[in-house]
Amino acid sequence: VLEFLGDTEYDTIIAEGDRLANNSFFKGVIYRGWKLDLILLDTPDDIARIRCFKRRTKQSEIWRMGRATKVRKLANRWRRYLSVIDGAENAEGVADKLRFSIGFQRLLNYDESLVI
Repeated sequence: VLEFLGDTEYDTIIAEGDRLANNSFFKGVIYRGWKLDLILLDTPDDIARIRCFKRRTKQSEIWRMGRATKVRKLANRWRRYLSVIDGAENAEGVADKLRFSIGFQRLLNYDESLVI
């Protein structure tokens, strides 16, 4: 992904997911002169557990606990770049807050047709 970022003409990329949520990727982004804005969807464990059950997730409880630990550590280490959205809200509420995040605002300023 960092190699791809070096070849792109865009100045804003929004990424999501466990594979990019790591110190190496965040450092690489900053090293290349990109602005790093992280958004944490802070969802209480009980709500996350219910949502996983409803979508019939294949990840085990132990795996999910490991991911939660990873996210807490990253959030603490990268808090300077972090904004938090209440993940307990419904999907529409979370989406509304995401639309006003720094990264999405950069996209809006670039090309409003890119935001749904």
